[in-house]
Amino acid sequence: MIEYVLALIRLLSGEIGVAEVVARIGPVETDSGWPIPMELRPTALELRAARLARYPDTGLPYALTIEPADGAKPTVAELQAALGDYQQTRTDRGMAPEVVFAPPASGPRWRVAVLARLEPGAGDFESCNVSRIVFRRDLAG
Repeated sequence: MIEYVLALIRLLSGEIGVAEVVARIGPVETDSGWPIPMELRPTALELRAARLARYPDTGLPYALTIEPADGAKPTVAELQAALGDYQQTRTDRGMAPEVVFAPPASGPRWRVAVLARLEPGAGDFESCNVSRIVFRRDLAG
C-alpha cells in the first residue's frame, strides 16, 4: 500500500485532470456534479472505496479520498517511514484521530498534503491502522 500511496502523490503533484485520476483509480460510479465528490469504483484490490472532489472554478482534481481494503491498511509508522513526520489534527470528541503529512512538493505547481484517519485501536498511536487517506492538492506557494 505504501508504494500505491507514493504513486498517487506523484500523480496528483503533476498537471492532471479528472480523466488521469479516473484512469489510475477506476471508473466513475456516480457523479452528481460539484460540490458532491464523484464516487469511483476502484480497480485495485488494495482499495475498498474512492471519491474525487474537484475545484469549483476549474474542475481540476482537489482531493482524492481512498479507503484501503482490509488487510491493506497501512499503519501510521509505515506512512511516517515513507512520508516523514506528521502532525495530529484536532478532531471533535468521539471522532477517530487524524494525522497530516506534508511531503515535499514533487511537482512545480502542486503540493499534496496527505491526511490519514486512524482506526480506533489499542496500543500505541503509531501502530494504529489507517482507515481513510485523503490526498489534498494545494497550489505550491
